[in-house]
Amino acid sequence: MLFRFAATLLLCVSFLSMSSQQFVCGTIVPPNAQQLERLHAVNNTTTYQSISTCLHKTVSIHVIIITDSLNASGMTPTTVSTALASLNNWYAPVCLSFQVCSTDTVHAFRYNRWNRTTMEAEVQVLYGKENVINLVLVSQILIPAGAAGYAPLGISMPAAPRRDIIVIQKSGLLSVLPHEMGHYFGLYHTFETSLGVELVNESNCATTGDLLCDTPAAINPAPITSPCTWTGTTADANGDMYTPNLGNIMSYDLSSCPHNLTIGQYNRVIFSFLNYRNYLY
Repeated sequence: MLFRFAATLLLCVSFLSMSSQQFVCGTIVPPNAQQLERLHAVNNTTTYQSISTCLHKTVSIHVIIITDSLNASGMTPTTVSTALASLNNWYAPVCLSFQVCSTDTVHAFRYNRWNRTTMEAEVQVLYGKENVINLVLVSQILIPAGAAGYAPLGISMPAAPRRDIIVIQKSGLLSVLPHEMGHYFGLYHTFETSLGVELVNESNCATTGDLLCDTPAAINPAPITSPCTWTGTTADANGDMYTPNLGNIMSYDLSSCPHNLTIGQYNRVIFSFLNYRNYLY
């Protein structure tokens, strides 16, 4: 059995606020993901033994707050600072931290009901800053439909000029930001199937699912009850029952159990930063 690691976050109250809601993420796996992953295969047994390095990096975030029809921001500095403190706790094991370098309050109500297809490129050009994370906060995300947030998946180097955008609904900032930042640094959902369906016995764990062998095969939605109890009877193609790691922040299991990331996930974050996000200030 591979060693498993749980970095339990003391400030998990932010996740509990969404435990009764259906969390939906709008991050898209690109159609050439398998090709990109084959170019830089990082899955091997040492990936799961210990965290590979300490990044010693503080990344700058440019916060873009879209106001509502009454020109109200719907955000407070305390909310943003609390979300940032929680985020920094999550990524402290790899010595990666985040700071707000600037904030823009944009009085353009039409962006407040966000449509990725028609608005993202425009906001990038008008308000985005290069080589930082542009965090756009809106009241509602219409497209991708029902999403609480989304981020570009960090599995390749983006073309310049690099004005990366993460979009999150204001009401879910505390709980959604660590999840979307995981995508931004190359993490897939634990229940990912676009790269192939992972088997419970982990025989194909390095080439399917989330490509990590220390996150058990998972399904979505996860049949769980509080406190942190798996009630599912779903089996994989071999007839083995799923018993996923409840509470992983790259799942939708926003239950009352402790939340965690694994060593394998942290090492993918490190790899993504060094190879695909090394332009960040």
